[in-house]
Amino acid sequence: MTHFFRHATTALAALFATASAFVFAADGDAPQTIRSKPRDTITVVAHRGAGDLAPENCLSSLELTWKMGGVPEVDVRTTKDGRIMMFHDANFQRVCPNESEEIRKSSVEKMTYDEVRRLDIGVFRGEEHRGERVLSIEEIVDALKADSKRKVVIDVKNVDFQKLSEAVADVREQVILTSGSEADLQRWAKINVEFYDTALWMGLGSYTDADVEKRFEALRKNDFAGIKRLQIHVTKDSDGALKPSAACIRACADECRERGIEFQTMPWRTKTCPELATDIAFHKELLNLGAMGFGTDRPDCAFQAIDEFYAEAPQK
Repeated sequence: MTHFFRHATTALAALFATASAFVFAADGDAPQTIRSKPRDTITVVAHRGAGDLAPENCLSSLELTWKMGGVPEVDVRTTKDGRIMMFHDANFQRVCPNESEEIRKSSVEKMTYDEVRRLDIGVFRGEEHRGERVLSIEEIVDALKADSKRKVVIDVKNVDFQKLSEAVADVREQVILTSGSEADLQRWAKINVEFYDTALWMGLGSYTDADVEKRFEALRKNDFAGIKRLQIHVTKDSDGALKPSAACIRACADECRERGIEFQTMPWRTKTCPELATDIAFHKELLNLGAMGFGTDRPDCAFQAIDEFYAEAPQK
């Protein structure tokens, strides 16, 4: 075994005994936490651009996230006439409930730029959001150019990587490409040799410790190629225990730190744990396990947890 994860319980060590590359340090080692970093360097990624606080993937949600000091995460797809647009879903059923059935069942990929721009994707969240439109990549770039301190995380749903690279060329250092596929990140790194920033997400609230280890084993074979940041979605099981476990999260944090990779966690809501995005204590628990940033549906709560965590004395 050549890679090192720390602080496992005896039971967890036994679980991984036959196949794991995890090696754990002795109990009692103090975790390294965000307190070792300047407060203004902590990354808070707002899922779908603070989609719980404003219409998701809209300009208002981006502006709100930047105002808080966070980084909006947006999703990109390509229209049938080749324009890159910011939109998450595979159809318009959820965000355009008042449109015709034909449009609701359609998708960005089946429509032209002009057809997509006609749609109001804000009003379903309330009259105060009426008039929000699907943004183009050009509009996102213009918003980034307005302030060089702004960054955006782009989650690639359906897009030509070369075309996306050309579109963001002027603001490349403000763009973080994210995907659930390490192959996507490696492709991005090959296209953008001089500079690239990437984040791999994994879990979707379903990963067990064994799932995490299996994924890390695969990543180690390529020395985590193309990955600058790594985000694991963390939830709780029906008994209230962390999934993946605290020991596993701590181990991931340790290995990522040793590799120079920023380790993030995302509190992932489930039907049995719908409150996790606003659970400050849960956020601080993840920070104490070594999370160096968050993905979140509620950046306001993530920032509150970070502020409280910095203000509190470290756990013994």
